Amino acid sequence: MALDIIFFILMMLAIYKGYSKGMVSTLFSFLAIVIGLVIAFKFSAVVATWLQTSTNISTYWLPFLSFIIIMIAIIIIAKITTGIIEKIFQLAMLGWLNKLLGILIYVSLYMIVLSGFLFFLEKMTILKSTTLNNSNVYSIVQPIAPKMIAVFGKVLPFVKESLQQLESFFKVSTVV
Repeated sequence: MALDIIFFILMMLAIYKGYSKGMVSTLFSFLAIVIGLVIAFKFSAVVATWLQTSTNISTYWLPFLSFIIIMIAIIIIAKITTGIIEKIFQLAMLGWLNKLLGILIYVSLYMIVLSGFLFFLEKMTILKSTTLNNSNVYSIVQPIAPKMIAVFGKVLPFVKESLQQLESFFKVSTVV
């Protein structure tokens, strides 16, 4: 139930943000998040390993922390790029279609990001099985990021390997 409430709040934010930003800004944000997820999944095991040897941070948090650091860096780069591209597209007034497509893209974007977070929260056993079982949306949202990674993995084999590295990292860190 708590997960469903969080999902509902996030979807309301996605609708508002998609409507207010429109398609152009939203499309570039969406692409940045998708590319960011791929890059974050690709390099989070590498960064986690580097952080493990360079810091005193608990290995339990390293994959998640690495994922967050990479995503933030990609989002900052995307925001700068989007600002430049948006200036170019300001002349194109798409009206209601721009707003509607913005909503659809933002809802998809939020679902992908939530799915990515659920992957880590589930692997780290932060979410209890009762929370997951009581959720109406968990079974719908949870498989989105892994399915997306699987699709990207067929085109870009390193993506599939990265997900396997993360799975291995979680298995090793839970044993230690």
